[in-house]
Formats: sequence, structure tokens, C-alpha cells
Amino acid sequence: MDLALFRTDKEIKEIYDRNFDSVYRISYMYMRNKYDAEDITQSVFTKMIVKNKYFENIDHEKAWLTLVTINTCKNHFKTWWNRNVSYEEIEVGKDDSKDEVLEFILNLPTKFKDIIYLYYYEGYSTKEIASLLHKNENTIRSNLKRARDLLKEVLKEDFL
Repeated sequence: MDLALFRTDKEIKEIYDRNFDSVYRISYMYMRNKYDAEDITQSVFTKMIVKNKYFENIDHEKAWLTLVTINTCKNHFKTWWNRNVSYEEIEVGKDDSKDEVLEFILNLPTKFKDIIYLYYYEGYSTKEIASLLHKNENTIRSNLKRARDLLKEVLKEDFL
């Protein structure tokens, strides 16, 4: 195996530094606790290193890491443990300093939560989200509108 094909530690650190916050925030959005979010974040960067993934540009890098993060989180919930053990029974050290609006976003159905997060927190356009999630752009736009309407309804009640 040709070692010249592997990334240097410096390249890996640059990718990590550029993308850590984004990967962690997406993980936290799904996992809702810092411990699982840290595990998922570590897993995503480990996958990148093990697969020796090269990217065409920084946008491709961010899109790949975002998609792998979302899929890793979804796969986490498919495990036997997560289907059969209640987190309320074992949760320790809950973080009470959460952003209230983010809490409402986290309680949206997944199809809305993903779109809202990617659009507002990560700055993706509806076209980019459609490509990333393999959905029709019009579907993304209509789900974004529905999610906004749901948030408006809930936030109006809470902040009036």
C-alpha cells in the first residue's frame, strides 16, 4: 500500500478544525446530550480518516461531513440499546442552558428539524439541502415553510 496516498496529520487537523463545530452541533441536535454528540463527532472524523476520504473542495468536504453526521446519528437510534432503553432512566448531568428556540427546533419532526437546522444554522440553500438529502427542491421548500409555520405557532404561544 502506497503511504503517499494517506493524509498528513496537518491536513486532518485542518479539516477537523474547520468542521468540528458544525459536526458537533448537528450531532447535538440529534442526540440531545453532549456525551452522545461527542461520540458521534468522534465517529464521523474517524470514518473520514479510516476511509482516507479526499474532497474536491471545502464545500464538498462540509457536505460529506454533514451527511455522514446525519446518517451516523440516525444509525445510532437503530441500535438495540437505543430502541429498548429509556434515556430518562440513565441520563445524568442534563444541560439546562439550552437555547429555547433550539429546543423547539429539536422537538420538530425529523424531516422539518433537518431542513431548519441546515438552512438557518449551517447556511445551506434549499437547492443544496435538496441535493444533500436526495429530495426534490420543491419538497424542501414546502417542508421549510411548514416547519416555519409550526415554529411560529409554538413560539407565539411561548413568547407572548
